Amino acid sequence: MPLLKNTFDVNGKCAGLAIVLFLLIGWMTTGRVSGEPAVQGQTVDSRTFIELKRGITLAKLESTFQNKPTHEFTVLRNGETIRCVRYDLITPATYQSYYFVFTNDSLTLICLPPPLEYGTGTVNGIQYDFSIVRPEKNVETVIHSEDLNGEALAKSVSQIMSFKRTNEWDMKMVPLLLFAPLAIPAVPEKNQWRREFEAQRTQYNPFKVKLGMTITEVEAMFGNSFTIGTTADHHEIRYYGSPKFAAYSGELWVSVVFDQGKVVRVFGDRFFDDEVIRGVLRQKSAKH
Repeated sequence: MPLLKNTFDVNGKCAGLAIVLFLLIGWMTTGRVSGEPAVQGQTVDSRTFIELKRGITLAKLESTFQNKPTHEFTVLRNGETIRCVRYDLITPATYQSYYFVFTNDSLTLICLPPPLEYGTGTVNGIQYDFSIVRPEKNVETVIHSEDLNGEALAKSVSQIMSFKRTNEWDMKMVPLLLFAPLAIPAVPEKNQWRREFEAQRTQYNPFKVKLGMTITEVEAMFGNSFTIGTTADHHEIRYYGSPKFAAYSGELWVSVVFDQGKVVRVFGDRFFDDEVIRGVLRQKSAKH
């Protein structure tokens, strides 16, 4: 049985790092490198995953998996509410993200996330790579994706479950080398950081935002926006979060699009354009 759990994914994009972290957790909790995954979250039989019925509600999906998903986007499109959430199917050797798309709270589509796009920037003469996030374009890509139903979903799940770990020594040493600092007992400063981190993730939860809310209602929950921009279709988009955790934008920030002062789109995780936040921070830094 693979493990189904929404992953903690820095910026929602560092998949390689997340995989190694899950391997570490699996090894620490099972003491072995093969067989069933560790009970880290909730396990689910692969058949339950494959045989999900179209038409179920998000609440039913959460009940089935006994776990909350990660919010990707909620948009008003042609008078209908389209919401996409993410769950990750985890096996002892790897994991695969899946998007679950609901139309008016009815499951209509299960698909793979669109491939990430990357760009290159330069700061103080230092070149860096970043993920290019085009929320509106990616929404259309997801909505028009192939529905992994029946045989297609079974094939996808089978491929993930077919991955095998390498030898025991390799699988123990790699995560230990990369995550040795995690074995150090937590200090008060670290605990305080974690509490603040979790508090922000709770505060800036995209699920709190409802389509049709006003700017006043949104900012009563989130406070003033960090920055304001304009979408390609000339709507106002506001970004909410705290610059203290700018490096973890995906799950700790939320962007909200308003049309005539009312919410029409909500983006989080992999649909949040964290390069906007980094750009604003760079501008502020350059002024000092």
